[in-house]
Amino acid sequence: MQARERLPTHPMNLTLRLALPAAALFGALGAAASGPKADKPVVMESVVVQEPKTHTLFMGADIAVALGDALYPVKDVFGSSWVITFKGQQTVVPTKEGPVSLKVTPSLKLSATSATVSNLRHERGFSFNNDPLTRLTRSMNQTAATNAGYQFSLRQTQATMDHTNSLVAYATAYNAFHPNAHIGDKGQGSAAGLAQLVQTTNQALVAQSVAAGGGDLTIGGKQVEPVGYDAMEVTFEVSSDTPLANPYLVVVTRFHEKNAAPGTARNWIYAKALDPIDAHPREVHVTQEGLPLDFEVEDFQMHLYNRGVEVATTVAPRRVELTRDEAFEYVKMEYVSAHPKEDLPAVPVMGTLPAELPTRLAAGRYGEVFFTKVSKDGLADEPFSDFKCTRRIDDPFLVSVLRGLRFKPALSQGRPVEGVSVLDLNRLTF
Repeated sequence: MQARERLPTHPMNLTLRLALPAAALFGALGAAASGPKADKPVVMESVVVQEPKTHTLFMGADIAVALGDALYPVKDVFGSSWVITFKGQQTVVPTKEGPVSLKVTPSLKLSATSATVSNLRHERGFSFNNDPLTRLTRSMNQTAATNAGYQFSLRQTQATMDHTNSLVAYATAYNAFHPNAHIGDKGQGSAAGLAQLVQTTNQALVAQSVAAGGGDLTIGGKQVEPVGYDAMEVTFEVSSDTPLANPYLVVVTRFHEKNAAPGTARNWIYAKALDPIDAHPREVHVTQEGLPLDFEVEDFQMHLYNRGVEVATTVAPRRVELTRDEAFEYVKMEYVSAHPKEDLPAVPVMGTLPAELPTRLAAGRYGEVFFTKVSKDGLADEPFSDFKCTRRIDDPFLVSVLRGLRFKPALSQGRPVEGVSVLDLNRLTF
């Protein structure tokens, strides 16, 4: 049977003192007493073993959708829409149909999962329709189309001019050889009249062609307006040693409009579902549109969630890494302070489960509940088949499970006391 796990005296370090065996120690002392070479003292060395940091305490955000007078916590994100539980069913709250009323509450959170975020950049950008490159491309395409029409008009004008000039030359030559039979002696039929007609027509055609190719550039029949920032561009790389099967991202941007009065800042919140995240870094690029033209950023936060639970990241605010025992002490402190003068049973809150537990549960083992005594410090080590804990279960595997668990202690009038916890291994989620 394994020795009971104890919390170290110091929360940060576990000190092991290495002692020499008794025979070796006495031999060393005897040698020191019998010979002149025993002039060096025996030094008892200490080795400090640093406990691994398994948890992260950080400032997270609880997000809820406001419907009527009620708030509904966000459980997931579908595309860029919020998913809540409404009347017992998962309900999608779309964001593209209009503004959604949200409440964001800062909250200290403890997570055993941490994602690595690197090369995080956030800057003002442009929506697609307002992107200078898009606008330039459209202008160039329209200019090319206008220029093609202009060239066509010029070619048509030149053909008309050539035709009328040919008529003038024919009339002039005919009149020269037939002095008594002038073509169009009067008006537009004469050579002089045809020449005047050609000049007037050519001037009109050229003016029409220039008008077709000139003027200010327009997009969709409207003149181009000045460009301004109206979006947020967010890029980063993310990975996690613990796979995240259903992650989503929430960006909270605090901003004020251009030339706005002091103290008029607002929040813009954007969510996006992400592909599964694993230990291999991958790039994420998000464009958050719909912000006022030329807005100014005051604050930016990025939050990462998996299946509705926020995950610690390396860029989370107020991030502090903790050992397993330090994390447990924090959990107990928060639990006791949140339930003053209450009577509550002991319940499991965190722990490390044996790797073979899922296989045994899948095979139908440990399907029944069992009981265990829990100290006021939140520790347990023996399983029982009855609530009074009189019939001990002789099962080393169950003992190993219990020693990997940490419990919220039972409370009596808000004070931690010894208690009994009911355990169902099929319902443990950590």
